Amino acid sequence: MSDYVSFYEISTEEYLRDSCIPDIPQIMGGDFAEIMISDLLQFVEGYEVPRYKQHGRTDKNSSEHGSDVIAYKITDPEKPNASDELLAIEVKSRSASTDLTGAISEASKDSKKDRSRVAMTLSYYSMRSLKSGDRQTSAELRRFLKASEHPFIESFGIGAVVGVKNAKRQLDGRDASEFLINQNDRVFIIHKNHLMDLIREVYSRCIR
Repeated sequence: MSDYVSFYEISTEEYLRDSCIPDIPQIMGGDFAEIMISDLLQFVEGYEVPRYKQHGRTDKNSSEHGSDVIAYKITDPEKPNASDELLAIEVKSRSASTDLTGAISEASKDSKKDRSRVAMTLSYYSMRSLKSGDRQTSAELRRFLKASEHPFIESFGIGAVVGVKNAKRQLDGRDASEFLINQNDRVFIIHKNHLMDLIREVYSRCIR
């Protein structure tokens, strides 16, 4: 970034605003939701979560296809263990809406696609991590690319990030089957009243 800024004689703020920070509300909300779910998995649930989906994008308003969030727990990449776990999360954002139930249902429906997208995402992250000199992440991801040789636990789940104050009120008395949630899928919900206002403020602070 510093070379680009220096060569084109622009400020860091201009570079971030014009090339990095999304300015389409739907993309802003979607990126924020994936980052929040990634943080929850890494810092609360104890998973490793590669962040290459948001890193080095060629289009600030477009991210790579594939699973929204990939997370894993591994003991030793050189000694594969059957207890190693790979978790794929389908994330839906309703940051400007209070439609929590809609976000959960849509994420549950699209989560089924993750069964076929995981390998593509792992391959992409492996290449990006190698290119970035992150050999540790690349080695850890390589372990999951050899599922036939070294089985592991493959888990799926959904994440809903919604602009609602009282999530419990919308979910009381509802059954998981109403949302098409598979029995073993994990569900993560992050919510806050007027969430989109917070998201806009966070992004604006990135370029101050």
